[in-house]
Order: sequence, then C-alpha cells, then structure tokens
Amino acid sequence: MQGLTIRQLRAVRNLKLDQPAPAEQIMTDVVAKRRATFGSSAGLAVDLLQLARARFALGKYAEAQTDYAEAYSMAQQYISPTAPPVLVIGAGLAEAQAEAGNLAGARATIAQIEPLMPSTPDAAMPRAIFLRAKAVLLLNEGRAADAKAQADRSEILFRQQGAAAESYLKSFPALRARITKVL
Repeated sequence: MQGLTIRQLRAVRNLKLDQPAPAEQIMTDVVAKRRATFGSSAGLAVDLLQLARARFALGKYAEAQTDYAEAYSMAQQYISPTAPPVLVIGAGLAEAQAEAGNLAGARATIAQIEPLMPSTPDAAMPRAIFLRAKAVLLLNEGRAADAKAQADRSEILFRQQGAAAESYLKSFPALRARITKVL
C-alpha cells in the first residue's frame, strides 16, 4: 500500500510540474494495482481523481470524464457527498463533461453540487474549482459573458489562496483566451 501512495505522490508532482503524460502512466498502473488488491475504496477514488486530472491535462476529456465519474461515485460512497474533497471531484467531473461535449451531464452535475457547495472562507478553494468548472460549462454553452463572470469570481478566490492555488491559476490564461475569442 505504501508503494502505491509513493507512486501516487510522484504522479501528483508530475502534474504540478506540467508533466501529465508520465503522471497518466503512473496513475494508470496505480489504479489497476489498487483496484486488483483492494477493490472499490476511498483510496481508489483518490487514485482515479489523479488519473482523471492527468488525462484532462492531456486533453483526453472523454477518458477524464469516465475516471472522474467513477471517482465521484466512490468518494460519495466512502467519504461523504457533502465533504469538500468530494465536491471538488464533482466539479472536476462537470468540467470534464463540459469539455467532452456532454453539456447535459455537466449541467446536471453542477446542479447537484451547487446547493452543497459551502460558502465559508475555509471552503474558498473548492468554491473556486467549482466556479471554474461552471465557467467552462457556460463557455461551452456559448454564454461567454456569463463564463467570464464565473471565471473572474473563480480567479479572485484562487488568488486569495496564494501558493496553494498556483497550479490552478495556470489554467486561466487559456480559459481567458477562449472566452475573449467568443466575446
């Protein structure tokens, strides 16, 4: 088990260093081994989350959507549907659904998560992730002005988090360029 956790940490490091391809390779192996050894679990949900993040970064949105969906279902079962980390997985699912063209699925996921999303200061990071996912959905629906408003709110929250949000802030120039292109 410790070996899987160490490998997962290596993959997360690769993601922070903008190296999603090696992260995907590592996490594909980790997911297979954890699934074979332990079956469905909170640990497997976290592994699937990291695999989904890597695939999303590689533009493999359909695969990321599948991984996020499985991670979200497991996390709801083994952690809690209202726990901030579970809501973050759900926001990732919504963003992957939107990018994969599954706008109805993304809308449904956003609608499911939004009333559960805490608005307390200690929940700023999950809220920022949720708002970015909502911005991506709105952009893919052709609602660029609304997408910009959500992206603005999200970016403000991320910036307030300092170093913890650096990897998330890297996605904003590309998102802003996409929004500007259709405004």
